[in-house]
Amino acid sequence: MDTYRTLAEEAVHKFGLDPNRVILAVDIAASHGMIYNKNCNPGEFDVRSRNGRGWYHVNTRTKSCTCPDSQLGHNICKHRVAVWLYTQAIVRPHAEARRVEQAIIMQELGYA
Repeated sequence: MDTYRTLAEEAVHKFGLDPNRVILAVDIAASHGMIYNKNCNPGEFDVRSRNGRGWYHVNTRTKSCTCPDSQLGHNICKHRVAVWLYTQAIVRPHAEARRVEQAIIMQELGYA
């Protein structure tokens, strides 16, 4: 959870995101079974809604999400933030351990 807290602080400060939206995104990213990319194209993820009743499709390449919040014109929804937190929590330690660019790990994992 410390990794997610650190990344959440970065998201708030570096990208100027709403702290409340980031807190909701941390809950999604840190919970098991909320984010999948198994049957998706590279850079695409399925994210379970917080109430567990549905799924939203996040595309990191087009910077889009199918959630109502995103469809109403909010710039960055909690699902997109959750995917960023989730991928960074996995990619950064691997990139540091192997001393390679994060982009390489993202491609290897099908995240980019």
